[in-house]
Amino acid sequence: MLKLLPLLEESKRNLMVGVAMALSTALNNVGMANSGELFTAWLNGLLAALPIALTLMVTVSMTIKPKIERFLRS
Repeated sequence: MLKLLPLLEESKRNLMVGVAMALSTALNNVGMANSGELFTAWLNGLLAALPIALTLMVTVSMTIKPKIERFLRS
C-alpha cells in the first residue's frame, strides 16, 4: 500500500494519511483490547479533526498560498 501512495492524487493521499493518523492516535489512547471502543475512539477523532482540517485548508488556500505564489513569481 505504501508503494501506491505516491501514485494517488494529492487529495486521496491526504485522506489516507488523515485516516491513518486518526487510527494511530486511537491505538495510542485506547489500545487494542476492545475493538468497539477502538472504533468509537477512531471515529470520534476523525470526525473531530474534520472541521478543523477543512477550516485550515480554506484559510491556507485563500490567504497564504496566493501570497507565496506572488512572492515566488516576483
